[in-house]
Amino acid sequence: MRYKWMLASLAFVLLGSLWAAPIDDFRQAFMASQNDPEALELLIADFKDQELSLEDHRLFQSLWNYVNPEAMQAHYELLREQNPQNPDYIYLSIRMKEDGQQLASARKLIQDFPEYYWGYRIIAVSLSAAISQGENQAYLDSPEYKADLVLVEQGLQRFGGDAYLNIAVFYAYKDGKDFQRAVIALDRVSDPDAISSNMQQIEKFLLRIHDLDLYTRLISTVMDEAEESGRMSQSEAELNAQYFIMGFLVKDAGITALDEYLAGYPALRENPDLSRIIAGLYLEYDRSDSALDALEVYAASTDADYMYLSKSDEFSRLHAHPRWQSMLRKAKLAWDAATDARKAEAIKGRGSTPAPAWEMQDLQGKTHRLSELKGKIVILDFWASWCSPCKMAMPGLSRWMQEEMPQGVQVFSVNVMERDLQNGKEYFQSQDFKMTYLEGTAEIAEAYGVSGIPHFTIIDQAGNIAWHQVGFSYSFEESLNFQIEALKKQ
Repeated sequence: MRYKWMLASLAFVLLGSLWAAPIDDFRQAFMASQNDPEALELLIADFKDQELSLEDHRLFQSLWNYVNPEAMQAHYELLREQNPQNPDYIYLSIRMKEDGQQLASARKLIQDFPEYYWGYRIIAVSLSAAISQGENQAYLDSPEYKADLVLVEQGLQRFGGDAYLNIAVFYAYKDGKDFQRAVIALDRVSDPDAISSNMQQIEKFLLRIHDLDLYTRLISTVMDEAEESGRMSQSEAELNAQYFIMGFLVKDAGITALDEYLAGYPALRENPDLSRIIAGLYLEYDRSDSALDALEVYAASTDADYMYLSKSDEFSRLHAHPRWQSMLRKAKLAWDAATDARKAEAIKGRGSTPAPAWEMQDLQGKTHRLSELKGKIVILDFWASWCSPCKMAMPGLSRWMQEEMPQGVQVFSVNVMERDLQNGKEYFQSQDFKMTYLEGTAEIAEAYGVSGIPHFTIIDQAGNIAWHQVGFSYSFEESLNFQIEALKKQ
């Protein structure tokens, strides 16, 4: 499976004590109530007069804008009128306005409060968007654009290390073909969010000037933050960084640049996980033998996943190659030899915590309750229609039910974290899945510790949580067999 440059998961948490930590609990309550407009309005009404920091106001304002932009704007206009000399309230009152109004107000904010950062930030973000999206040529051709660039440069004299101001002048210099100054501005950016949100344009520019060193520094900054935040392990961050660096090389100078790079760093060829990425890059240039050379490193490793090699469509173009079947047979022998070890790994750590009670409705409106399932093994598949790994796992789970599932097991696909409940229902109905659809809630997701999806929970015959599994794996069906077999033997 090709590695992606950023892993993400959506966390759902229930309310604890509502105002213990005001903005955090408000955000959690907002997420839990996002499909109930009346509840959201009441939540906002109870919260809007809380004393908040500027950052907390920004988050609250953004969430409120999603529900009722007119009421939100009126509230912050009133706060501005009540606090006419407070730049924070002036900023908040203009932050969500239309572009033209916002820019004019931001210029006035800078004029009145030249030491105040957020006025410059509004100008910088608007300028960046206008150039990167190319949708406001009239503004880019106007005297106001040049005046706004001067304001951003003035802001840099006060806030020289700010990522958003430097991104703005990077765009301006790049657009004006002043590449040297564009590089200087870009090299000052160290905020991972600012880098990642502008990465497409940054990469395009650095490819144009063939600057691998700066690209490496920026992509490493993003990956370092992903590791520090816990979204990636150290090995995952290093692997993702190498994926993007090698991809940049190939885009910049063709596939032979990858040959030269690997010759200079021979240890990279011996990394089994990286070998899959290398194989994918070679396949993009129809270098089948080179791709197989790389894949054989993976197939020979103790961590090689035969199910991944045999089931994934990623390397389908290699299936007709004479070397493919030979490599697959070797991987199968190693896989079979490690069956006992995989079984031991799959069934270790079995839990005995009572499963939280639940009742949920299926597509026909019938209510299903955990309390009615005692004596059965229950599998809960937490998913959402926007989740690609979920949609990769569900056909295999359905197939397992048809071909391998023993008696006494029931499987439910619990729709959670759905942005639009109707989307989830329509997607499930469009498939021939054998699982029973259940409409979940944030409360149920939180009760079962669901912070990322797909998330699978196995409940034993006594109603205890036996195992959790998070994420998609091509060997998931085998793990299910091991776990269900262990429960059946008790």
